[in-house]
Amino acid sequence: MQEIIGAVFSVPTCKRGDEIGASYSWFFTSPDLSYIQRIKVADRLIKRVHLVMKQAGFKQVITDMGTREGAKYLHKRFGYIHSPTSAQNNRWILELS
Repeated sequence: MQEIIGAVFSVPTCKRGDEIGASYSWFFTSPDLSYIQRIKVADRLIKRVHLVMKQAGFKQVITDMGTREGAKYLHKRFGYIHSPTSAQNNRWILELS
């Protein structure tokens, strides 16, 4: 039997019109993994998400972080920039290159 060790939900795979940015829903890694394993799994998941979104033609990831830990991880590992608006105080952006 195989166990789920992590996942990402709602990854956009096609653009609508002139969209330049989009957001994936949320991601997780299993708490049964060691800290190092969780980072490695998350890194691979997020790199894959970025690749899929870039291949779909998106130039940015624009997301509202659900947790401080997620925001800290994505900022430190991938360079997401905190870019709040009046409607989204926890908004983060990554330029896909």
